[in-house]
Amino acid sequence: MVKELSDVHVIAGSVINNGKRTTSLQSLYAHYFFVTMAALFIVIALAGFVPSYQSLHAGTLTVHWFVHIHGALMSSWLLIFLTQAILAARGFLKFHRQLGQLSVVLGVFVLASMCIVTFRALIGYPPRTNELSWDLLLLQLSAILLFGLFFVWGIRARKKAATHKRLLLLATLILIQAGIGRIQWLPWPVIAKPSLSGIPNPCLIFLYVDLLLIPLFIYDLLTLKRIYKTTLVGSVCMIVVHLFITAVWSYLV
Repeated sequence: MVKELSDVHVIAGSVINNGKRTTSLQSLYAHYFFVTMAALFIVIALAGFVPSYQSLHAGTLTVHWFVHIHGALMSSWLLIFLTQAILAARGFLKFHRQLGQLSVVLGVFVLASMCIVTFRALIGYPPRTNELSWDLLLLQLSAILLFGLFFVWGIRARKKAATHKRLLLLATLILIQAGIGRIQWLPWPVIAKPSLSGIPNPCLIFLYVDLLLIPLFIYDLLTLKRIYKTTLVGSVCMIVVHLFITAVWSYLV
C-alpha cells in the first residue's frame, strides 16, 4: 500500500519521503519521468517527419490532403500528452482532468484517422502477394490495434492514476512508431529484402519501439521497487503483437 501511495504522490507532483520533499536524483527521475518521455516522443516524431515535410516543401513528395489532417491530429496528441504530463508533475490535477476530457475526443479522432489512412491505402494501393508494401500495411494495422487497446483501456482506468498514466504512455509510444521508422540515421541492418516503400523490416522498427519500454521498467523499479502490473501486461501485449506481425510479414514476403 505504501508503494502504491508513493506512485500517487508522483502523479500529484511531489515525491514524499518521511513527510519531506526529496531532492535526490532518483526522486527527480520519478517526478519528471512522464514529462521527459513526452518530450522525447516529440523529438523522435520531429526527427522522423521533418525530412518528409522538407520534401513536401521542395515538391519532391506529394501526399493526399487527408494525410495533413492525420499529421495534425497526431501532433496534437503528442502536445496534449506533454501538457498533461507537465500539469500532473506540477500538481495541477484539476486542469489535468479538464484537459483529459478533450484528450478523449482527440484520441477517438486519432484512432479514426489511423483507420482511414490505413484502409485508404489498402483500397487505393492494394499490395499483391509478392509485394513488399505489406510491411507498411502491417505496421499500420498493428499500430491501430495496440493504440486502440491502450487508449480504451487507459480511459476506462482513468480513476486509477498509476494505471491510467502508464497506459497513455504506451498508447503514445505506439503512435511514434511511424516516426521511428523514418529516422534515417538509425542503424537499419538489412535482415530481409528492403521495402519498396522505404520502410525497413518491421521487426527492426518494433525492436526500437520495444527498447523504449526500458525507461518505464526503470521508473517502476525506482518508485515501486517492482514492475507495475499494467506495465508488464501492456509490454507483453506489445511484444506479442510485434512478434505476430513480424512472423506474418516474413511469410508474405
